[in-house]
Amino acid sequence: MGGKVEGGFNVEEWDDAGMRVVDVVASCGNVVVALAAFDAALTQRQVRYLLLRHGTRVLRRSPFADKVDAEERARNLIR
Repeated sequence: MGGKVEGGFNVEEWDDAGMRVVDVVASCGNVVVALAAFDAALTQRQVRYLLLRHGTRVLRRSPFADKVDAEERARNLIR
């Protein structure tokens, strides 16, 4: 059987540039609860850089996070 999960699932708000964590909105030991917390955070913080992470692995990203990262990739292509 599987072992205990090290570290939980975190819903994190990052700064607008996606460089650092500003707030841990939720920390859950269960992925189903973490997904619900992420969905709830999206309704409350629509224009924020939100990530649902398990350790370093990103499970979900807010639309704003995708937009910021796409803009950063585009800037890097121009350079």
